[in-house]
Amino acid sequence: MKTLGERLKEARLSKGFTLEELAKKVGTSKQTISRYEKGVIKNIPYEKIETIAIVLGIDPYSLFTWEQATNSLENSINQNNSIVMLNDVKLYNAPLFESVSAGFGVTAVNEIVGYIPVIICSDDEAADTICIKVKGDSMSPKIEDGDIIQVRKQTSVDSGDIAVVLLDGSEGLVKKVEYDTEWIKLISLNMNYPPIVLKGKDVLRCAVLGKVKRVIRDV
Repeated sequence: MKTLGERLKEARLSKGFTLEELAKKVGTSKQTISRYEKGVIKNIPYEKIETIAIVLGIDPYSLFTWEQATNSLENSINQNNSIVMLNDVKLYNAPLFESVSAGFGVTAVNEIVGYIPVIICSDDEAADTICIKVKGDSMSPKIEDGDIIQVRKQTSVDSGDIAVVLLDGSEGLVKKVEYDTEWIKLISLNMNYPPIVLKGKDVLRCAVLGKVKRVIRDV
């Protein structure tokens, strides 16, 4: 079974990068990348893995064997916030919900339908992380119908972030959020859906529930 370093080397070579080229773009040394690939450095910060993946144009999740992750978490599938180590990276057994609203307890039906192994940076992040199956194509092509989103629960996001929001206390939505002091705009990436613009007192109709961290998609 391949190690993280071996998969990293495979990805680098498949994209035609030399050690020097990748190191320069990532902002580290050739020797460091070589040590990553050989497994000399085992505790690779996830932020660095994510940067490497962005440079290579791949999903950071592709560097991990999810069969391994699933097997590692199998014995603790009934335990919330279960955390294991895989190739020295923390994996969290995040609960999966069938809808946005259910994932935040907004509806009466908020049962967990499964668990998804996700990469985390800290135990605090794990406690606030859930996964949700998206319905609809309003955020296409970035988020397609049936995709799973990894969400960190939080009550505010930066303008321009993609977030889960609650509209009028009942409707859970996934939108790009832009705002100023007197207005909030909920934007669909699919141009067939007009933005929802809330001004003045109407901004109180919208509450941020969480930030979308990444999209998990079957290929």
